[in-house]
Amino acid sequence: MMSESAKPAATPPASAPNRRGNWRDRLPLKFLGALRGEGKLSWPGGEGVVTYQVDLFAAGEQRRASGNLEGEFPESLEEGGLRLTLSDGREIDIAVTAQDDGELSFEVDSASADLSLVSR
Repeated sequence: MMSESAKPAATPPASAPNRRGNWRDRLPLKFLGALRGEGKLSWPGGEGVVTYQVDLFAAGEQRRASGNLEGEFPESLEEGGLRLTLSDGREIDIAVTAQDDGELSFEVDSASADLSLVSR
């Protein structure tokens, strides 16, 4: 006889979401490419030269981009008003996701990912 604590775990139904949401309803991400170079990071009250990498992905018709940069900028950048100028002159609005000692991770505003990065 099986005790209550020894019962096998119930298997969730196929339509149950996992910890990250229902992945079955999501479109697969496709890597479109990476942009690398030296550019300029602008923030309210200043700007600095940075080295960047931006990775561009597609999920259906939607574009997503994220990246990293290194350079000299304030230790704690405030949200909003951050703009990265790429080596070819294109400008994208970014949002900081992590920052540590001259390195910064970011996500690109969806409008910039859709228009600015795909256009060339």
